[in-house]
Amino acid sequence: MADTLLDPAFVRSLEGLRVALRRRVQGTRAGDHRTHRRGLSVEFAEHRPYTPGDDPRRIDWNAYARLGDLVVRLFVAEEDVTVHLLVDSSASMGFGAPPKLRRAQHLAAALGYLALTGSERVALSVSADGLARPSAPLRGRPAVPRLLAQLDALAPRGEAPLDNAALRLLAGPSASGEAALIAGI
Repeated sequence: MADTLLDPAFVRSLEGLRVALRRRVQGTRAGDHRTHRRGLSVEFAEHRPYTPGDDPRRIDWNAYARLGDLVVRLFVAEEDVTVHLLVDSSASMGFGAPPKLRRAQHLAAALGYLALTGSERVALSVSADGLARPSAPLRGRPAVPRLLAQLDALAPRGEAPLDNAALRLLAGPSASGEAALIAGI
């Protein structure tokens, strides 16, 4: 049933999409998104005066030859983002034709696919029985089948105060210093 979450025609329509962050992020791992911090990348950001303790390899010797002052090159840091998908799998999600849970699984699969194929990490949290159980983050296109299997294994049961689960999830990434995008479904 996992293959029905992302059928080939739907995947082709997703291929043309790319979700891009419109704001800078603050994370803990090197990645593809710009941040406010300075770090290692190929994109030059600015110069600053050399201070004792700076890495001498960062000195811009061409600027020293022109200005007579030691300056250090700074570059734009790029960091990783984790997309947290929060899916409600409480008993109420079993109603409807197709059930609301199936629609939530389909939407989470699409968002997860876009994130995984766009070099993001994806963590799935399932809100059921009053708990939001997060999975270990997945990364890259090869992780798509694992995400689909996790989503397909969901069954409606118990109660899930989604607002409490979302608040706990929001408190989690900032506590670890990791940037996050959270999609509650």
